[in-house]
This record gives sequence, structure tokens and C-alpha cells, in this order.
Amino acid sequence: MSLLTTLNIGRQGLYVSQIGLQVTGQNVANVNTPGYRRQRLNQVNLPYGLGVTVQSVERQVSPRVERQLLGATADYARSSRTSQVYGELEELFNEVAGTGLDAQFQDFFRSLQDLTVRPGGVSERETLRSQGDTMGHMFNLLYSQLSTKIAGQDAEVDTIVSQVNGHLRTIASLNRQIGQQVGNVIGANELKNERDELVRQVSELVPVTVVQDENGAFNLFIEGGMPLVVGVESYQLEAVPSAANDLKRDVYWVSDQGARMDVTSQLDNSALGGVLRNRDEIIPEQLAKLDRLAAEFVLAFNAQHRAGTGLDGVSGRNFFETLPVYTHIGEGSSGNVGVSASSVVDETLLTLHDYEIRFTGPANYDVVDATTGATIASGAYVSGGAIVFDGISVTIGDFSGPPVAGDVFRVDTVTGASGHIEISAAVAASLDAIAAGLSAESGDNRNALALADMETAALAAGGTMSFRQMYLAMVTELGVASAADRTELDSRDAILNQVNTMFQSVSGVNIDEEATKLIEYQRAYEASSKVISVADEMMQTLLSMI
Repeated sequence: MSLLTTLNIGRQGLYVSQIGLQVTGQNVANVNTPGYRRQRLNQVNLPYGLGVTVQSVERQVSPRVERQLLGATADYARSSRTSQVYGELEELFNEVAGTGLDAQFQDFFRSLQDLTVRPGGVSERETLRSQGDTMGHMFNLLYSQLSTKIAGQDAEVDTIVSQVNGHLRTIASLNRQIGQQVGNVIGANELKNERDELVRQVSELVPVTVVQDENGAFNLFIEGGMPLVVGVESYQLEAVPSAANDLKRDVYWVSDQGARMDVTSQLDNSALGGVLRNRDEIIPEQLAKLDRLAAEFVLAFNAQHRAGTGLDGVSGRNFFETLPVYTHIGEGSSGNVGVSASSVVDETLLTLHDYEIRFTGPANYDVVDATTGATIASGAYVSGGAIVFDGISVTIGDFSGPPVAGDVFRVDTVTGASGHIEISAAVAASLDAIAAGLSAESGDNRNALALADMETAALAAGGTMSFRQMYLAMVTELGVASAADRTELDSRDAILNQVNTMFQSVSGVNIDEEATKLIEYQRAYEASSKVISVADEMMQTLLSMI
């Protein structure tokens, strides 16, 4: 082995030690960088005793742990979103402060008790009307806040879709850049770290499966479904209002050629899945219970109030305005026709059932009680003509053509009831319209007694409980559901922490370990320098002998 070879061996040692110091320094610098995967220098000896060289600079990753991290992140993100909304709902229906709907029920019926003592008293009547108005406003407020929360979750769908699309474009761009990093291993690794972190962020928002191709590019797919990134090409998601879901947004996958596919049902295990569940299940469930309570209470209270007589001698008047009629076009309907008017024409016939007006052709329809499944009416369709059934009138007219077989309109008098409770026009106009008795005598309290008895009477939920009990059961069920969701969140959090610990053990930076590596490479660098120095001295000695 010549002295020149020895010098080259020392030079190679210096080079490898420098790369090692660079890699280790990069690790230390990124100890707190989210998504950073630590790197390791792999070195091998050169053949024929020619020293050492860098074989590779590898990121420390485990495909199994990476997959588990994506899944745990998605599950936690979903539970986190639903748990947050449950907390907001519990705060909304909080009865601890004594200012909630239960307190309003108590105040309302307390004023009725006062009316039974002085049925002709002006102050008692004014208090009852005021308490009824206040209770109605509480129903209205809860309805408004729940509706706002639903709208907020729907807007969040659009926000998340936009975030995902931005990440997908960046991941495709990083695939391209990584493929161009020929000879720049460390630079490619940094791009891969950035790509991995973006993939983790995407997995938090929508459930994804990652497949790495032979060129090292990441291909992303909706979990069990359509492609999101293939090589250097990215696809997009689009939030599209759905006519069959009150114009709430469904999520569509869009190809580069404009083809679309509804993938809303494939997004469950992710933040977007949690938002969709909040919007379509959790909040609407509370709103539906509130509407049912409002509808049953108004219907029963009005029925009893109509049985009495006001001080002006008039009977048959409602205390609250009659229930609204909710109509909605069914999924898959043509849209040729629409509802132009709807109202309650006979409150005594209301059942609070769900109905469907089903067109069997352009000239005929059936009215089906969707609660019982029975067909309760059939007739010939006339554009602009009223369809009357069970105290409800619905007017349907042609918009862009006649109806077609399969067109459906859903009808009920429960949806939106909590948002429309208000004192009737008659009672608002005159205290004499309050029917405290069965006659016009000012001392007649017989109907007031019957109305006051409704506080504890089992008139709600199919005659199984009182209206207050129905509301408190609703609040209790919400608390139970919220507690179960928090338990699930804690479980998801524990799993994510466990996976993060595994990730850190494989890919995380350990400062103590890196400090040891720095010393190793420093000593190796010093030793290689010494080899070069000794070889140089020997060469100088040889040259001086000439």
C-alpha cells in the first residue's frame, strides 16, 4: 500500500466523518420539528483496502408504525370533533344555572297556578302571557343555536375539503421533486419528511391508504376507495350542496376529466367524518327531540285551551300559534314540481306523524303515512291544487314540467316546531282571550285548573311522561351520550399516544444518542486527520532523502 493510498484513505475518512457530522447536526437541529424522521449514515469499507465511503443516508422509518400512526391520527381526529360538539351541546342545555328550558316550564306552570287562584285577574293573565312568550323565546333560541351549529358544521365540510385539496397538490409536487433529487440524498430525505407530515395531516382530515411505488412516490387513496394522489398527479374533492339533504354539502371525488363520485359515506374515520356525524346525526338528533317536545306540548296545550272560554265569551281559540308544516323534496325526485304553499287547516286532526306525497305518474299521487306505512289518501294531481290530509294542506305546482313517477315530498308538523312557538294572535291582542274557565265568568277557573294539571300529567312521549320529564330525559340522554363519547376520545387518545411513543422510538431524535454520535464522528475526523498528517510527514521524509 503506497503513501498516496494512505493519504486517500485519510481523505475518505474525513469526508465520511463530515457527512456523519452533517447528518447528526441535522437531527439535533430538528429535534422539535413536527414530522421529522431522524437520519442515519450508512458507511461501508472500500475493497482492496482503499478506505471507507458513504453507502447511504437513510431515514429511520417503520412502514408498520407509519400505517398505525395514520389510522390512530384519523380515529382521534374524528372523536375529537364529536366530543367538542357534545361539550357545546351540554353547555347549551345546561340546567344548573336555573335559566334553561326546564326553569321556563316551571315558571310558565307557576303562572298558571296563580291564574287558578284569580282567573279574572289582569296581572295574573299578563304574567301567564309573558311567561308563555318567554318560554316560546327559549324554544326559539335553542332552535336557532342548534340550527346555527348545523350550518357551522356544514361550512366546516367546505373548509376541510379545501385544506385536503391543497395538501394533495403539494404531495404530488413533492413526489415530483423527490424524483428529481438525483445525488442529493439529504435533500431528498428532507422532502420526504415534508411529504410524510403532509400525508399525516391529510389522514387527520380524511381517511387514506398510502402505497409507495417502485420509484419512491407516494400514492394516496381514500381508504378503500378512489385515488387522491398517483405519482405526480393529484385528484380533487368537492363539496356539493345536496337538494335531498336541505342543501347540506356532500363530498364528491373529481377526476382530472371531470368525472364525479359521491364519497361522503367513505369518510367516517377522520375529522371530516366527525364533522359529518355532528352535522347529520348528533346535532340534528337533539334538534329533532326539541322539535318533538315543542310540537307535542303546543298541540296538547292548544287543545285544552280551545276547550275553555275567554272573558269575552269566545271559545275554541289557541293559546299558541298552530304548528308549522314542513315540506321537503325527496331524494331522487325530478324537481319538475315544487311546494308553493302549506298550512295546518284543522289542528284537531293533526297526528304529528311523518307523511310522504308519492307521485305514481304525472297525473296521480298517493299520500302515505310514513309512520304507520298506511296509504291515507289518493287523488288526481292538478297543478296548483291543494292536497289535504289529516288536517294538513299542501299545494304543489309545476315548476319546469309535470311530476314523474317516483317524485316524493316529505311532510310533517314536527320539524321546525321549536323555532316557531309564539303566542297566538288572539292572546297577543287581548288578555280576555285567555280561556281560564269554561264560561265567561271572571271567577271560573275550571279550564285553568286543567291547564295547570298538564305540568305533571303523562301527556308526552306517547302518554308515558310529562312534558318536563320528556325534556329532562332528553338532557339526561345527551349527558350519557356525551360521557360515552368522552370515554371513546380518551381511548383514542391513549392509542394515539402509544403509537406516537412507538414512532418516537423508531423515528424520533434522541438528544443523548445524537450527542454520542457527534463525539464518535469528531474522534473519527480527528483520527483521519492524523492519518493524513502522518502520511504527509512520511512523504516529506522520503522527499528529503532524494
